[in-house]
Amino acid sequence: MRITMLIIYLSTLMSGMCLIKRVIKAALRLPLQLEIWHSFNELCTTTYIASELTMSDQHSSAEAHEAVYTPDILRKAIQIKSPLARNILSEFCGTALLLFLGDSIVMQFILSGEKLSTYTQINLGWCFTITFVVYCCSKLSGGQLNPAISLMLVTLGKLSVPHFFIYWIVQTLGAFVGAGAAYAVYYDQFRNFTGGIMTIDGHRGTARCFCSFPRAHVSNATCFLDQVVGTGILSFFVNVVVDKRNNIPDFLHPLLFGFVLILIGTCFGLNLGYPINPARDLGPRVLASFIYGGKVFTYHNYYFWIPVIAPMVGAVLFAWMYHACFGSHIPDVEEHAPHAHKGELILESTQHGGSEGSSKHRKNN
Repeated sequence: MRITMLIIYLSTLMSGMCLIKRVIKAALRLPLQLEIWHSFNELCTTTYIASELTMSDQHSSAEAHEAVYTPDILRKAIQIKSPLARNILSEFCGTALLLFLGDSIVMQFILSGEKLSTYTQINLGWCFTITFVVYCCSKLSGGQLNPAISLMLVTLGKLSVPHFFIYWIVQTLGAFVGAGAAYAVYYDQFRNFTGGIMTIDGHRGTARCFCSFPRAHVSNATCFLDQVVGTGILSFFVNVVVDKRNNIPDFLHPLLFGFVLILIGTCFGLNLGYPINPARDLGPRVLASFIYGGKVFTYHNYYFWIPVIAPMVGAVLFAWMYHACFGSHIPDVEEHAPHAHKGELILESTQHGGSEGSSKHRKNN
């Protein structure tokens, strides 16, 4: 069984990698192999020159050795020049890392009989996970890692529609790969905990290690609302953090995203465990279908589509809610800077005009 699962996982991984390769080729519109070959040839030439220096002069060879064998040489050899291709790689690897760490957190909790860790530790673990993964991706794709956030950026005019669909595909593939890696690490624990009988729910149910499954008493309507609100809160505060008018330093953004995740987990974790990410739920669910069968898609009256569609709705709705209620009304820096050092609150009069009302207010004080 383990060998069969490994073969299925590797074949699916190879298919996904081939798809990513084709997408990158289309983005570059150049033969990818040729570019890599030229880079490799240049690396070999550089290494040969370094060896010649070593033979001619021992002292200078030490300096040459230090200059050649550094990460900069690897960077020069394999660095992707196309911004789109870089972003694709960033989203794939970032989402894979996100799910590898995130699903491992959940697996440790469930497979230990909820004894080795607690729900609070799950929230903290996901906080650290999203923080460090976004730090990894922030200078490339920005660390979207979530099709709902990508769609939100489309509606705000910050991402094109074709790029959104490309990101959605690679994010889902990355989530599949990351969940598979976590499953491989905890394979023996799954067998020990379940006795070899893999079930979705029940006392020994383990499918929640991969993706969300609501309890029997929670309706699909409640699940949909839960995902709209949960993902909406994420989108809302992402916009708060990245809005330049709020003057939040860029280096703090990933950490604050992690704090937002803790907030969502402590508020909206009871119904579904806050998946709030279509790729995070769909990719591992596809993997789970190889383990538990097609029931992972028919469970709870075909619940599976809700954590895919509802987060999209919530992310877009709450992003525009932020801009309508807060973001659009924040003064530009140069607009409020003259009064910042005075610490004054200038109230505008609706009866006599802004400047007149402001002056009267200052005189009365």
